[in-house]
Amino acid sequence: MQTASENRSKPIKIQLASGQVFEMTPEFINTVLCAEFEQDGAAVLAIQLEPLAEESHFNAVLYRLHLTYHQQNENAPKSLIAKLPTARAELYELAQVFQPGTRENWFYRAAAAQSPLRVPRCYFEDTDLSTGESVLLLEDLSHATSGNWMAGATTEQARLALQSLASLHSRWWGQDQSEEIRELNQLLSGNSENETDLVQDLFDGAWPKFVDQTETALPKDVHQLGEAIVGNMQMVDDFIDPGSPTLIHGDYRIDNMLFGEKDGEPICWVVDWEDVYFGSGMIDVSWFLGGCLPVEEVHHEKDLLRFYHQELLSNGVENYSWVQCYVDYCSAMYSSFVQGVLSARLDTNPSDQEREFARTISERFISAAVRLRLAEQIDL
Repeated sequence: MQTASENRSKPIKIQLASGQVFEMTPEFINTVLCAEFEQDGAAVLAIQLEPLAEESHFNAVLYRLHLTYHQQNENAPKSLIAKLPTARAELYELAQVFQPGTRENWFYRAAAAQSPLRVPRCYFEDTDLSTGESVLLLEDLSHATSGNWMAGATTEQARLALQSLASLHSRWWGQDQSEEIRELNQLLSGNSENETDLVQDLFDGAWPKFVDQTETALPKDVHQLGEAIVGNMQMVDDFIDPGSPTLIHGDYRIDNMLFGEKDGEPICWVVDWEDVYFGSGMIDVSWFLGGCLPVEEVHHEKDLLRFYHQELLSNGVENYSWVQCYVDYCSAMYSSFVQGVLSARLDTNPSDQEREFARTISERFISAAVRLRLAEQIDL
């Protein structure tokens, strides 16, 4: 019969897609947090695992680790967030084309400390280069409020998000020869064609379903736009101007942000850096404004874009005019439209909530395609 002490110290084993087993033990956490314990001499006695998301919907699994210490410790965290690759082989294989763990771990290791926006503190990161599987232990931001993609961003949230984004973009603007960016590009080298092919296949399969599930008839020009992209994803890529590259988040939507306050001032943290790469910053801006600004708030779109542009200039970006910014924004919306279609696709037998989510995202990107007159710029 096990004693209470033996039960508390029993290792937590998590099966990974490769077949390997990751053990989350108090000894491992103590090694990770040793710097926190230097003054107090505390140690983790037990870990309680709390799953945070349905694995079927994500390329990774998230757990909250509730930590019990053998004595009171004011400096050490009471909980951590563990991010591990999915154990479902089909999801894992699909995700690995985009190398999400490699990208995210690179960000926390090489770029987070140099990026002037708020992100969770990373206590531990590691990647198995032979399998691509990764482990992250992050600060638990449960005190903050998560953004809601369905509800969309308020004007205040949008300004805060764009201010954070401009600080990131301006820091890495034109830094393609920096040691950090060269490392990132090397990690991702040789995979862009596979990514484009996969996105093409996904879009070609999703577009007919998108047309069928759209409750209100698609405007003729938006229907023509989608048809033109089928089998021709290179056209979308060709719209992106590579002239002013920077480090981009790659999935900059409001549910990858948490909002709170510090010293009476509103702040936001940005999470989920699985899609980070070096490219056009307008990919982030168009994805955020196109997908997160409710349709009834789109009259704020140009003012918010001007606000972002002014933040870039205030942070030291030079030779980037408002006209060029607006042109780049419209061009990047083609890519965001593609991702919007993919995000709005429905699986078999969707729930009412899933249908409402798909309707909301579809409506926003249809609206963006119409008001920016995307179809007029292509040879239909």
